[in-house]
Amino acid sequence: MKKHLFFILFIVLGTIPIAACSSSVKMKDKLVQLDYLLQHKKDYDKKKEDKIGLCRRQLSMAKTENAQYAACTKLYNEYKSYKYDSAYFYANRSLQIAEKLSNRNYQVEASCDLVFCLLSAGLYKEAFDTAGEININDVSESYKIQYYYLCARLNYSIGDYNHALPYQITYFNNGDLYTDSLLALTPPKSPAWWYAVGQRQMKEYNYKASIRSFLEMLKFKQISLNDRAIATSCIGWMYWRYVKK
Repeated sequence: MKKHLFFILFIVLGTIPIAACSSSVKMKDKLVQLDYLLQHKKDYDKKKEDKIGLCRRQLSMAKTENAQYAACTKLYNEYKSYKYDSAYFYANRSLQIAEKLSNRNYQVEASCDLVFCLLSAGLYKEAFDTAGEININDVSESYKIQYYYLCARLNYSIGDYNHALPYQITYFNNGDLYTDSLLALTPPKSPAWWYAVGQRQMKEYNYKASIRSFLEMLKFKQISLNDRAIATSCIGWMYWRYVKK
């Protein structure tokens, strides 16, 4: 649940321009809003657990393997930023069902979910090993996009973790290659396109351009709360880098 609290923090504070930070009134209003949200943590926990409970009931009532796969995927998505072990369990169960169905699209999706779990846990070797086994030949375009997005994020993340040269540069360059493949399949100036561009610009230390890209992404009202949290946290981090310098 700590990740959810950090997401709330960045959504409330992350998009405040540096100039606005000098206004004590505006900052005070934001901190009051943040205090209110933190005070209601138990309410958010309950809503999350209620939603998970509903997904579990759907899984228990699923009659077909396709319905079971859909329910397991829902449970994975509910758990992925909440509880690592549960997310990994349902991602692995989804993969088992996908293999029973011999559904290549599902296999790629579930494998990507496993990689995300490993990446989130800092298990980079295991994440790379699992990603290396994914075969995206003859799968639908949307699943290729998911694969390229994940591989770009994996390489960028380990590049951030490993600052040793020349290895960091190699990881960032690999991330750029996957981003190129991702952008080739993504509608220009869509939320996913702006995210991919902003992520690459951030790794190139082009923070001004990256902030503009993430702000363009945030203009879309239909993006998920999770995506909005990621974008605002990136913006907040880059503003912090400016202030730090």
